[in-house]
Amino acid sequence: MTYKVKNVSIEETDTIETIVKKFRKGIKQYPEDTGLYLVQLSIAYRMRADYQKSVDVAKEVMEFYKGKTELSEHDKRQISEAKHVIADGVDPDADLDEESLGYWLELFDEDPNYENMERVGDCYFDLGQYEEAEKYYFMILTEDVPWNVDTYVASMTKLYKKMGKKKNIQKDIYDKVLGYYEGELNKQPDIPERHKILGDLVVAYYNLGNEKKAEKLDAERDELVYTALKDYDKYNTFLSNAGNEYRNNGKNGLAALIDE
Repeated sequence: MTYKVKNVSIEETDTIETIVKKFRKGIKQYPEDTGLYLVQLSIAYRMRADYQKSVDVAKEVMEFYKGKTELSEHDKRQISEAKHVIADGVDPDADLDEESLGYWLELFDEDPNYENMERVGDCYFDLGQYEEAEKYYFMILTEDVPWNVDTYVASMTKLYKKMGKKKNIQKDIYDKVLGYYEGELNKQPDIPERHKILGDLVVAYYNLGNEKKAEKLDAERDELVYTALKDYDKYNTFLSNAGNEYRNNGKNGLAALIDE
């Protein structure tokens, strides 16, 4: 199997030594693509568990772009990739340190997404700054991903145990989960956001073993689709996304209705 990175072809059977030679040759021949080739080389080292060399090459990426003021989206993507590698460090099993925190905070400021929230929280956790860790873990609940509730619960369970808390851990965590989402519902959000919040509550109540409440909220969530269909032009993006979600979850009737 062959994959091509711009003008450099990498074979599945290539050794790391061969990959290094190919990318270094590519840098000499196509210096404008130096950032891309270095990032790919850094990833190649990481896939072979040579974390120190992976980080060293990622730092070459940062040095290459240092002082450059006019950066394309492509350039910014390479810098972001390099920051991820450096932030992960040279030992995947070791605690994250202040240097890692600095890079993850930069990545969070550039793109406050789900992964960056969790990783900043993990850094603060490893550094023993538990209030800061909880703040960033709590942000995970805002993210529109299907596993956000479970990730928040797992992160907070780990945090509370580290802090020495032994009683009512799950109750305290889910009280915060339910309080947050119910507070968001009380703000009367529009259909897409309401649909997302209800979905998170469904997960939470199923996790708590309250199937009756979960099913009631799930039905309320489905009703939002019927309401949105009355104004398709306004909610077409939401309906398209919801149709894919329902199809993936086996609710083919609702998915077919949206497709019509």
